[in-house]
Amino acid sequence: MSQPTASQASRPSGGMAQWIAKYHDMLPVFCVALMAVGFLMYWSNSGHPESWQYVLGRKILVPYANLFILLYLVFSNVLPGLVQSLSKRHDDIKEGIRTFEERNDVLSQQYRETREKLENVDGEIEELLQRAEKLAEEEKTKTIEQAEKQAVRIEKDCANILDQETRKLQQNIKRDMIEEAFDKAQAILKTSFGNDDQNRHQTEYLQQLENRS
Repeated sequence: MSQPTASQASRPSGGMAQWIAKYHDMLPVFCVALMAVGFLMYWSNSGHPESWQYVLGRKILVPYANLFILLYLVFSNVLPGLVQSLSKRHDDIKEGIRTFEERNDVLSQQYRETREKLENVDGEIEELLQRAEKLAEEEKTKTIEQAEKQAVRIEKDCANILDQETRKLQQNIKRDMIEEAFDKAQAILKTSFGNDDQNRHQTEYLQQLENRS
């Protein structure tokens, strides 16, 4: 940004300021001439304070000459420095705004990238959850099938064991019944017949029991 010159900086708008800015370069000569005329009129008529030359020089020309000199000094020295200071401050503010916008763009880009990463992570998490649910369902089905097969196998084993035990029990009961019947028959034969008849009838009875079984 180009810095304003002293003549450009001393050209604000409005009335006398515009006139001073327009004739800025001629203002020192004009002020000196005006002050010289004022002092000349004031000095030449110092003995006649009521004359219009004295009043014009003392009350108008000299004060306005001083005012113009003061304005010239202000517009030539103070105002350009102030304008340059404000211009530098303006440039600093613009630079700060530009830096802020650049940082804001960087942060916005980082925010967008982070948001995209989070969205990707959310998608991956959702996919992992779906896979976990699918695996859990498969494991559940597999476990149920294995449990059903195990239950059927246990049921068969229990049925086989029960059948074997039932057969053993039936054989034991039958054996006990045979032994009990044999003892009773032996006692009856022993009471009713002698030893020879007892042996003969015992043999016949055993053969009958074997045939029945």
